[in-house]
Amino acid sequence: DMSAVDMEVGAAERAIASAGIDRGEIDVLFTHTAVPDYLLSNTACVLHHALGLPPACFAMQAEAAGHSFMMQLTLAEHMIASGRARSALLVQSSAASRLLDREDPQSPLFGDGAAAVVVGRVASGGLLATVHRTDGAHPRALIASVRGGRWYDDGRIVLHRGDLQAARQGFFDAADRAREVVSGA
Repeated sequence: DMSAVDMEVGAAERAIASAGIDRGEIDVLFTHTAVPDYLLSNTACVLHHALGLPPACFAMQAEAAGHSFMMQLTLAEHMIASGRARSALLVQSSAASRLLDREDPQSPLFGDGAAAVVVGRVASGGLLATVHRTDGAHPRALIASVRGGRWYDDGRIVLHRGDLQAARQGFFDAADRAREVVSGA
């Protein structure tokens, strides 16, 4: 019965404790809430408030579907390297169980959870490489909507494949994309 933000608070509290820093040292908060409790509600701001982060802490949703953590990490790296931030808190969550069609054989592939990490400047080493790829060729491969409609149409919103062929192609393309980014890194 936890909300997405409840899960994010728990993960963020553990990440802050593990980093051993005072929350006042967190200058940036990036979030991605795959299934937020409310549409048009900025969960970055809600989480910022729940954690008691300083008002000057930059809080932003950084959504890039399954690529959100890497996008957040890249943005945090640039802000830290430029001196605009000392440390950044990166948080992602999904409450996919709220959207599952229990009759769909693939529904067990999705669940609920949250992850968080604190990153900051290091004396040596650090982030060695990142490689990003963007491909919007299959926008309806996996969607949350009313079947046969949009999320705001009448009916229950469920997670489903809006375009079965696109979902299959995206699955088959994943190995090639992985080879590209691993080779690039």
